[in-house]
Amino acid sequence: MKVPIKHAIESGAWFHCTSFVGLEMYEFRLKILSFTKIALDEIDEPFKIDANRFDLEEGDFGLLKFQMVNLAKAQIGTEIIATLQILDHDEFQYAPILEDHLCVYSKFAQTSGLSKMVLSSDLFPKIKCAYSCAYFLPKEDNAEYYLAVACGDIQEV
Repeated sequence: MKVPIKHAIESGAWFHCTSFVGLEMYEFRLKILSFTKIALDEIDEPFKIDANRFDLEEGDFGLLKFQMVNLAKAQIGTEIIATLQILDHDEFQYAPILEDHLCVYSKFAQTSGLSKMVLSSDLFPKIKCAYSCAYFLPKEDNAEYYLAVACGDIQEV
């Protein structure tokens, strides 16, 4: 199952998600707040981004902001966030990326919320928390994007 990101943002809906990480099944709720292209001039010292991994002539970084609630009886690790995949209109899949400068060390990492996923270690049960993920996407005008959960499901509540 996949959810159109524009619809999810406009509706303000919450989504019930399940995902398997290893042998464990996790349940959580998710509300997408925004999905925007990251302009390089927003990032302090963008030349520190690993050019061997990310060809900025070919792709752009996208920033997904969302709220999440752990529905498990116990706390879980933030690795569950890595199951949130972006799909494009052609069904190509993009997983969250972790780039040291963009997501951890830059001032942009702190102001955008990207560093929170790296620096946090737990999602506590029944407590809403805001997170951000970065994705590296091809340069395409007017692409439609969808959210899916790897090894799991997503349904509007």
